Amino acid sequence: MTADSRPGNRDDPDKDAPASETTRHQLLRALQDRYAELKSRLSRSFAPDLVEDALHDTWLRLQKPRDLSAVRDPASYLSRAVANRARNILTSR
Repeated sequence: MTADSRPGNRDDPDKDAPASETTRHQLLRALQDRYAELKSRLSRSFAPDLVEDALHDTWLRLQKPRDLSAVRDPASYLSRAVANRARNILTSR
């Protein structure tokens, strides 16, 4: 038995995690990696402070454990989620 095939191997923490947890971790990682890009792109359509609020709200929502389906393109998903959150903030003001 190799080290990689042993039960309980912690080299890949998402290996034994439920699909929703893996998806959540992928989205959180993508949000961290693409934060500046998302902020820059969405600031063309919304005020920069609004985009920052929407990014922060999206981050907080992703922190909450909940059922998430697999996401094919995390960058597109996040872009849409942040834009939708920005619109929701605008309509609530």
